[in-house]
Amino acid sequence: MVKPRETEASLLPRDDRCVSYEDTFATRRYLHDTTRTGDDKLEWSEGQIAVRLQPGGAAPELVWKVVAVGPVEGIKVQVDGRANRGSLGTNNYLDVSTDGRTWTDGVSTEAQPVNISGWTGEPLVIDLTGKPQYTRVREFYVRLRLVAGGYEKRHPALSGVVTGLRITAQPSP
Repeated sequence: MVKPRETEASLLPRDDRCVSYEDTFATRRYLHDTTRTGDDKLEWSEGQIAVRLQPGGAAPELVWKVVAVGPVEGIKVQVDGRANRGSLGTNNYLDVSTDGRTWTDGVSTEAQPVNISGWTGEPLVIDLTGKPQYTRVREFYVRLRLVAGGYEKRHPALSGVVTGLRITAQPSP
């Protein structure tokens, strides 16, 4: 039996003394950087991943194990995208964890305002600056869930779209 490859997203140095990881979904890199469930319900096209209403609903989950060469702090996670909560009942969820099992500090599109067509549009942002459990860490986990309800057939329109993930941190002194 072959052991599955450990998936990791590495925080890499930037010019401004930060370390970061970014995925704009221009490629299918996320397939190599994440552990996933619900792949059959997740749609990729260049620049986005998405879900739509369909029989049985859709609730794919992507988990990034984020690793740094040295200890980091001041972690910020941002997901850009939108969800049609108002008309199609879809929401996006972003959570973080120190161990990949207990998810804390989550945000979602559930309380975001919607436009006349039912779409939310604000980024999902988690700022872990000053949180002791995320200070001087070398690894942590980021989970993204796109949740669309059930529908009698595959809906013609996408209802939840993510166009980017950005994780930044400061090296700890």
